[in-house]
Amino acid sequence: MCETVNDNTYNYCVKDLKEGQSYNFKVTAINRCGPGSSLESLQPIKLLAKPSAPSGPLSISNITDSSAFIEWQAPQNDGGAQVEEYHLEYQLVDETTWIMCKTVNDNTYNYCVKDLKEGQSYNFKVTAINRCGPGSSLESLQPIKLLAKPSAPSGPLSISNITDSSAFIEWQAPQNDGGALVEEYHLEYQLVDETTWIMCETVNDNTYNYCVKDLKEGQSYNFKVTASNRCGPGSSLESLQPTKLLGKFQRSIRNPF
Repeated sequence: MCETVNDNTYNYCVKDLKEGQSYNFKVTAINRCGPGSSLESLQPIKLLAKPSAPSGPLSISNITDSSAFIEWQAPQNDGGAQVEEYHLEYQLVDETTWIMCKTVNDNTYNYCVKDLKEGQSYNFKVTAINRCGPGSSLESLQPIKLLAKPSAPSGPLSISNITDSSAFIEWQAPQNDGGALVEEYHLEYQLVDETTWIMCETVNDNTYNYCVKDLKEGQSYNFKVTASNRCGPGSSLESLQPTKLLGKFQRSIRNPF
């Protein structure tokens, strides 16, 4: 028995039922002689429920240094009410807080999460919502590490075959490529009495040496090499100390003819 109403009432909202459960209902009229026969519902009535989790697994692709593209499928069970929207959240793996990043409509099953932190690892989750509220969430199976710029090339920066106008420099690949292949190396030099670095060459990822030419006789130079991947240039490997080019006298001794 959930309620008794007066003789002029012909409807009632039955409350405090259990979400997603099926119920039968009946109504019985009562007069001074007592209760009569009951009118019963023709079939069980199933209450609405929150939707199940979106169907997975949660696909994560096109990872960059600041974004990740996530994809999911509609829930297998919408709870008896149409899904209205999806809530997207992310979480840094070392933190407990989930951050809501986007709400998309019921016909959208992918989204590019942006403005993330380079080189950090993230968890992602998607939750379907219907008129009853948010259901269970679909979470990424494992943390996703974003790309980063490469570390500095491995050193020290070797400088040899110094002449009056050139120097031969050598380096090694970075110990950490940031999760993306190194694409090229940028080579620069700087006169020791100046603040400006001058780009002299860009070489491919399989090149680990270069002869820097057209330098000024007798001057001292600093050199540096920077690895670059799809995220951009990383830290630089610099020469440990200035390199002084040969002068006229030294050149005449080395090249007497």
